[in-house]
Amino acid sequence: MTPTTAPTYTDIFKTVQADFRQTLAARWALSHCNHCRTPLSLETFALCGPDCGHRQTLEDSLTWLDQDQGRMLVADLAQIETARNRIDCHQCGACCRLASAPDDYDTLQVKAAAGDSFAQEFLSVFLPYASTEDARARFPTLVNQQTQYANNQPLHFYHCPYVTEDNRCGVYGTARRPKLCEAYPETPLVFVGNPCAWKPWQAEQTPAMHKAFAKGQLLTHWHARITQALAVSC
Repeated sequence: MTPTTAPTYTDIFKTVQADFRQTLAARWALSHCNHCRTPLSLETFALCGPDCGHRQTLEDSLTWLDQDQGRMLVADLAQIETARNRIDCHQCGACCRLASAPDDYDTLQVKAAAGDSFAQEFLSVFLPYASTEDARARFPTLVNQQTQYANNQPLHFYHCPYVTEDNRCGVYGTARRPKLCEAYPETPLVFVGNPCAWKPWQAEQTPAMHKAFAKGQLLTHWHARITQALAVSC
């Protein structure tokens, strides 16, 4: 039997996009204006004026986007989070001993000083390895996995000085432990190493997260286009 290939984000986006277009086209096919007598088109659409007969259709479409689709998106994200929260960390220590960021330590310090909340939180607990080769010497498999996951883009590696020898958090339950540690992995789209308890969750929920991300992009796109058309006609 030929193994099933997981759908890519592009595949999922195209499917969600087709669903959006099909639904909007069906809604707009019933729209009519006695003034311009021009049908609404998904490619180029505009109202002939404040009294255009298509105005109500576009306003109803905004409601559909904001309420129906918006609520469904929130529910989809909640389901992914619920599945995440059912899993207990089995203390492999991978995320503590080998965190990564696209920025080096000096750049993160500059960002933190400028008010970047992620940089501030990250540097509140993580320290840099001397070099990538230093990190690779300690964790060759994980470094290779993270580099591959980042599509070979430059990464800088860090470690937490508070992790204990038995892979427990030395500042667990205190204000010293940052929220990013508690939230990891926040979504299935971040790197999750093979030893991690959330690896099966990542594999299972990545398509759902891609679908939610695609839906969010399309909601933003169509909301902006319809809002602009309504504003121009006023």
